[in-house]
This record gives sequence, C-alpha cells and structure tokens, in this order.
Amino acid sequence: MADQASVLSDVRFQFQDFFGALSLTKRITILVALGIILIGMVSMIFVANRASWAPLYSNLEPADAAAIVEKLQENQIPYMLAPGGRSIMVEPHLVDRARLTLAKEKVLPGSGVGFLDLFSTPSLGETEFQQGVKFRVAQEGELARLISTINVVKSAKVSLAIPQKTLIFRQSGGSNGGNCAQSYQQRSRP
Repeated sequence: MADQASVLSDVRFQFQDFFGALSLTKRITILVALGIILIGMVSMIFVANRASWAPLYSNLEPADAAAIVEKLQENQIPYMLAPGGRSIMVEPHLVDRARLTLAKEKVLPGSGVGFLDLFSTPSLGETEFQQGVKFRVAQEGELARLISTINVVKSAKVSLAIPQKTLIFRQSGGSNGGNCAQSYQQRSRP
C-alpha cells in the first residue's frame, strides 16, 4: 500500500514539474486541447445513447398517417413523425410488433378498400348483385394497394370492367380494365 502511495506521489510531482516548466501559452494550449477532448467524449457518449428510429412506413397519405398514428397511440407504441408527416418512425426493436399490431387492427397504408374491409362482417340480406359489386370493389382496392407498393409508384387507382356472364354466347375480347398510377418524378443526372 505504501508503494502505491509513493508511486502516485512521484507521478504527481513529475506532472507538477513538467507543467510548471511550460510557458503560459503552452499551458493554455494543453488545457484547451484537454477541454476539447473532454467535450468530444461527452458528446459521443450522448449521441451513442440517443434513441434511434427506424421507418415503419414512408410516403404515406395524410389520412393513412393519421389512422396509423391513432392506433400507435392506442397501443402505447412510441413513434416519431418525420418532417412533413408522411413518414412514421418507431424504435428499431418495435418495428415488427407495430406492423403486426396495425395488421391485427386492420389499419394498413394504401388507398382503396380491400377484401378485409368489405368481407370482414357477414351480411345475410345481400343480393347476388350486391355481393358482386363488393367483390369487384375489393378486387380494385387490393390491386391498387399492390401497385402502390412498387417503389416508383406514388399512388394508384384501378378500375375493372369485367363482362357479365350471360346465357347467350358472345364473342368478346375478354376483360377490360384501366389503372392510373402516379409516379415520383425522376431527376435527371448530368
């Protein structure tokens, strides 16, 4: 124990001799350099311990973002809206849980009404025509959602024109349909 105390006092005396022999400008330079190093280390520790965020969904329509944020608040999942409100970020370890929770609550991004929306509740008094219309609307909604998942497509709307089956055979060209997809602007690089 006495050896450790003598070693520490020797180191202290050597430091005092070294620091005392320096000029005033060198002392100030060393203290400023040590201060900068200390501030840099503290800021690195602060940045390393800051919460990181991963995208849950991006390029959302405002209505979709509002519905998703509402469900995240109900389920107490911390989130952060990116500037512009079109992207929702969550902590990286909660991304899968958030997506599963939103799927369970039937809150999915994308325009249109899909099969889950129209056929989740049974309707006993529906006619065959009403069921056919619901089926066609669900098909259009699901196709629009599918097309919207393509990276270069911003939004999509699908309209199907499916011919009716009749007893009289007519020669036709098959099913017709139309879709409208709005894409992101491509920037040309020189």
